Amino acid sequence: MNTSIIADKEIQPSSSSPPHLHSHACQSCRQLHRKCDKTLPSCSYCIKRGYKCVYKSERKNCCGNTKEHREEKKAHPIVFVNVATQQNHQQQQREDERSRTSLETARSSNVGGRVSTPYSSTTTTLTTPNQYHKSTTCTNILTVDRISPIESRIEHQINYVYSTRQTMDLYYDILSMGFPLIDRSTFEKVLEYQTTNSVQNMMNDFRYDFICDLEKDQALFYTVQAVCFQRLGCHEFASFHFNNGKQLIGNYFDDVDSTSIILAMRFMAEYLLGAGDKRKARSLLNTVKVKISPFIQQLRRAVKEFHEDQLRTDYIEKLMLSGQANWLIVYLLEAEMHFFDIFYCEEEHPESFIFEELELFTKNQMTLSQKNLGISSCRSLNKETAEKLFAVIEAFSSIVNLAMDSFGKREILSCLLTKFFMAQLRLDVLLNCDQETQNLQEMLRVARDVIQLTEHRHFPFIPACVTKVIITACTIRASYYSYLSPEDNLRNDLRALKILSSRFPLIQNEYNHLIKSIESLTYLHHNSEDTILLSSLLPFNEVDTRINCDVSHLMNSSDVKRIDVEEKFIHFNQYERCKSNLKELMNGSEILDIIVESVKEEVTIKTTITDPKQQIEALKNMRLRLGSQVIEMAKIHNDHSGQIAGELLKKQALFEFNLSKAKLENPEFDPNQTDLKNDFIYRFFISRSREFSC
Repeated sequence: MNTSIIADKEIQPSSSSPPHLHSHACQSCRQLHRKCDKTLPSCSYCIKRGYKCVYKSERKNCCGNTKEHREEKKAHPIVFVNVATQQNHQQQQREDERSRTSLETARSSNVGGRVSTPYSSTTTTLTTPNQYHKSTTCTNILTVDRISPIESRIEHQINYVYSTRQTMDLYYDILSMGFPLIDRSTFEKVLEYQTTNSVQNMMNDFRYDFICDLEKDQALFYTVQAVCFQRLGCHEFASFHFNNGKQLIGNYFDDVDSTSIILAMRFMAEYLLGAGDKRKARSLLNTVKVKISPFIQQLRRAVKEFHEDQLRTDYIEKLMLSGQANWLIVYLLEAEMHFFDIFYCEEEHPESFIFEELELFTKNQMTLSQKNLGISSCRSLNKETAEKLFAVIEAFSSIVNLAMDSFGKREILSCLLTKFFMAQLRLDVLLNCDQETQNLQEMLRVARDVIQLTEHRHFPFIPACVTKVIITACTIRASYYSYLSPEDNLRNDLRALKILSSRFPLIQNEYNHLIKSIESLTYLHHNSEDTILLSSLLPFNEVDTRINCDVSHLMNSSDVKRIDVEEKFIHFNQYERCKSNLKELMNGSEILDIIVESVKEEVTIKTTITDPKQQIEALKNMRLRLGSQVIEMAKIHNDHSGQIAGELLKKQALFEFNLSKAKLENPEFDPNQTDLKNDFIYRFFISRSREFSC
């Protein structure tokens, strides 16, 4: 039992009058729908749980200034205080006041507004019992246990750290698609900075400029968290982190040398796009392009200088060791910007958006020859033009499938996004054909393929910039509902739209009418008497998936390899059929021939070489040659991005060879305990993730 001091020894506790009662229940009990004992100044439930007990003010005598109430207070001057708790509260209050004063002095005028960090020591410090109750006077001895303020703060910090690391796992494992823009250790430092028990210790250990850099990283941290929570459908948390990040970015907006601020603005734009503010999002994206332009120019000069140096040992390592790691981040950021450009393409280029989308899909490494195509507008395409564009799209699709299968990336998010973009290109061409060329059956087939892609396990995590193709596919299927096959239905369409609308207000606000229309069609289909089939109880594609799963369990490894080889040869043949149109229309498509030949060589190696060590050695040499060929081709076209991509490809080939070799020698080895942790790919890509995976 806690030790108590009785202020007035002449009055015994047993002589105390019964506690004064309020006429209404407290706010906490009302919200929790609990029975309140209405005891003043705090009810027993709030005292037991450590909650702040607040009673709604009465219209009359709400302030307790009546003569009767004043006399009652004078009659009971006894105050019970826990000595140890009060001393701890007062000491903690003095420390926090000094910490806040020191931090504000060190930040000076450069750090303007304060950011409300959840559960941080500077915003959630509970100092005195007055923060729980309006008054500390009691009329009787209370022996009910309650959580101390320090314990409550620690519990909140633990919860915050746990939830934060979960969203960090989401970003590094899924959303980054294998190429995170930020090192995870940076966010760990920010998290430690937020949840440290004493800001005074931080100020003693670090200089002011370091604190400023840490706040820039904190702004990036908040915006990444906002995007992650938005993808999870947690709008309140997303808005909270977005506002905090926005406030910090305002302090350092003019700092063009900080990549953290540039990256934070990129994530702010993604959040705003999902929230439905497309105009502000586009404005921020244009600002990001302007801010990274100097880095891109420097990167081009550096690439040219390093490749002209005949004595160079390692181009990528030189970039990193020279303190220019920002350039690699800018390279990855520039590649990510194309996702947003495709989303805004039709709005900004209404007459040529299909041509622009084809070039953006190649990250502007290829250009479309409108002269060979014979038209300048993508509206009202004739049959000949549509067939040429379809041939180019099918060639790209073959390359994507071959590349994803070759590197084992079929199940990652980037593969899903690429397939969505390919489907969007097909639908754009089909919807813009003239009346004589339009093919409704092909349109419905592509739309159905899009809906089947929504069953991918990573579909709930797609960005808002990819939602256009899902909306288009659902609109087509709802508009031509009577043309759908009997076994087809709109349940998966509705499920996909519900998932997107729960995450992005953009979908909820702009396409709510589409969701309601599909809900009505689904209801009619379910209750139609002439469609009482298995499909009305179980979606057709779900049945198809289960059948495929059952068959796959009966296959042995040799059968699976044989099917994979057959699928690759199908893609090879498809590319050969479309290659002539591809070369006619797309300038710079020679690189695709190199990729196809390398994949063919890989298939030959895997089917003819049975010894594992010889196989991984042959694959390493093949991919090193591929990287060198990509670099030489990029030099011809003066493409700095292609040169960096070739260097990274060679780095990845060496890393995968060393990893496979280590696994053959010791299947249970730990890469963190080997020399592999010093490898470039491990340090700058794989080690940024929570788990080590290849």
